[in-house]
Formats: sequence, structure tokens, C-alpha cells
Amino acid sequence: MVNATRHLTVPIENLGAAWLVIVFRQADMAWGAFVGAQIFVGLTVHILAWGNMDWLLRRVAEEPALMGRQWQRALWARARFLLPVVIVVLFSGYDLMTALWVIGWILSAFLVQSFDAVILIARRFKTAIGVEAVAFAAVTALLLCPTAVDEVEVIRAWAVGSIVRAILLVVVLLKQTGTRFDLTVEPRYLIVAAPFFLLGLSGMLQSKMDLYMANLYLDHLEVARYQVIVNTFIMLQAAGAFLVVPFARTLYRAGDEVV
Repeated sequence: MVNATRHLTVPIENLGAAWLVIVFRQADMAWGAFVGAQIFVGLTVHILAWGNMDWLLRRVAEEPALMGRQWQRALWARARFLLPVVIVVLFSGYDLMTALWVIGWILSAFLVQSFDAVILIARRFKTAIGVEAVAFAAVTALLLCPTAVDEVEVIRAWAVGSIVRAILLVVVLLKQTGTRFDLTVEPRYLIVAAPFFLLGLSGMLQSKMDLYMANLYLDHLEVARYQVIVNTFIMLQAAGAFLVVPFARTLYRAGDEVV
């Protein structure tokens, strides 16, 4: 249940921020415009993740003592694609300052996602919940500051929240990921982890394709309202998986008869 609570904090934070912007700040158009950036960042980070959580869970099930080294090797294997992403963002039409906030958002979210498997393996669920609470407090404070809220202000708030989250996770999970840097790239990582990536991508597209289409064809006001509604349903749909995921490492280690 603690792990389910940890996963539910993210969509709840999203709903809370949407309510803050749409209802409290009365900036429906700003949130609707922000949804496009949120979709882009979410899809980009998912591709950069390349199935690392499931891959690491399986590897650690086989070699528990090597978690830190395997985590770092997978991280460097994926980090080589960050530079092309930075270039794409710089030429995506944002002004320079907004582009830098989007880049900071992507880089920090990439790092945060890398810790998902570590949190599961080390069962640091309460720590992760605390980190989420601090990050959301930062987002809320920034959304309450400006006299007028627009897309850029929401992007900045979300980027700062992601950066705070990344910094805190690096500090609290340093012991699990290793205090000694290993710059070795995991050989054949992209090939071995590809099935996990494809499974995750298909699930992501299945659950969010309607939001992608809404963002393309509806105006910002309608997108803002639709995103809040559909995220509520996705949160309810995913509840079952939240309960099963903490036992993934045990299932990987079990034989067919036990499974």
C-alpha cells in the first residue's frame, strides 16, 4: 500500500496543480498550452528510459550485490542520447529561456526515472513520498508567485519541481547507487532492454493516445479540461499494477511452478 501511495502521489500532484492553475488562478488557457509541453517531455523521458526499470529489476534479481554498478552502466548507456534531445529542444520553437527550462526538466526527469527500480529494490517508498511532497511544495510555491500565470510560468514551476526531486533522490539514494563512479557502458544494453521499452511504450500509447489526439485537434481550454478528466481515469486504472510492482524482483527469481 505504501508503494501504491507513492505512485498515486504523481497523478494526484498533477491534478492538484491543474486545479491550482485552472480554478484558483483562473488560467485555463495556460494549463491547456502547458499540456503540449508535458506530453513532449513525458514521451521523451520514456524513450530515454529505454526499459531500464524492468531491466534492472531482472538483473538485480540475478545478481543482487551488483545493483549500484548495473544502475550506473545502464545510466551511461542511455545518457549518450541526451545531447540530441537538447539540440531538438533548442530548435523546437521555444524562446531560449523557456527552452533551457524544458531541457532542465527533461534532464532531471531522466535522472528521476532512473531511480524507480532502486526505490523498488531498496523499498524506500516512504522516502520517495517525502521527496515528492517537497517537490510539489516547490511547484505550488512557484505557481502562486506570479501575478499572471502563463504557459512559461507553468513550465518553469514543473521544471523546478523535477530538479528538486532529482537532487533529493541523488542525495538519499547515493548509498544504493554506489559512491564510486563507474563510467563503463553496459554492453548490448539497448538490445537487451528493447523488449521492456516496447512493452512500456505500447502501454503508454494505449493509455494516452486520446490525450495526444486531443492536444492536436482541440483548443487549449478544452485540452485543459480533458486532461484532468482522463488522468483521473488512468490513475484508477493503474491502481492494480501499483500493488504488484513491489514484488517484481521476487517473481523474477521464482521458478515457473511458483509463479
